[in-house]
Amino acid sequence: MRKSIKVLVVILTFLFSFNASAKSAEEWAEDLGYDLNVSYDATRVMEAKEGRFSQKIHHAPGKLMTETNAGGMQRRVIMREDLGKSYMIMPSVGMYQEMNIHQGMEQSGQSM
Repeated sequence: MRKSIKVLVVILTFLFSFNASAKSAEEWAEDLGYDLNVSYDATRVMEAKEGRFSQKIHHAPGKLMTETNAGGMQRRVIMREDLGKSYMIMPSVGMYQEMNIHQGMEQSGQSM
């Protein structure tokens, strides 16, 4: 249990620090030559002293879902630009939270 908490703290720290220094989605897209109107699936890989972690990303125009699994604890953040809402789901603890889109971006470490 202790290791799971450490792993979760490392992942959350990484995600929040990433978000603090993140460019807007439009800036990243322009820099990298991506079209934000294209759907894609990706895996973000993070490495730390405690281990290697990955986050699955599913993107469609105006929609984004991130899925993080750390120490057996799964967390999904679903963002819907058209609704201006985001949803955080943690099935392992039976938790669901509806937030505004900006809070969802902070939770997922992503921009639309």
